[in-house]
Amino acid sequence: MPWPVNHAPEVIETLAENGRLVLGLDLRRYDDDGSFYAYAWSSFDGQNVMAARDAALLALRRDDLPGDWVLITW
Repeated sequence: MPWPVNHAPEVIETLAENGRLVLGLDLRRYDDDGSFYAYAWSSFDGQNVMAARDAALLALRRDDLPGDWVLITW
């Protein structure tokens, strides 16, 4: 389920607090007709939950986000 980008940090924090490893983020931009474009935005290849959280949060702080929604893979 995609989340609005402004809600994603809270979701990522909650996942990490519950021991879930955030593997990656895909950004989405929706058009008026409901179609969307997906952009693979970040990935994490490790086992440390807090390092994965930090990597995902850092990726969301980039200035060039190509969409307003994010699909969080965990």
